[in-house]
Amino acid sequence: MAQQSWWNSSFDDMMEDLGKWLAERPGITIVHLDWKFVVRPNQTDGYWYMLCVYR
Repeated sequence: MAQQSWWNSSFDDMMEDLGKWLAERPGITIVHLDWKFVVRPNQTDGYWYMLCVYR
């Protein structure tokens, strides 16, 4: 198993990046996928963070 992570200010853009990455690697099986919206302390804007565990 291996992992790949992405972050982006837009959830839709992050999912588009994942789709492109998977299209380039047709043999991948996703074992776990998790995403969170993270806001840094003392800031109002945040970003999406996603972790994909695959084999």
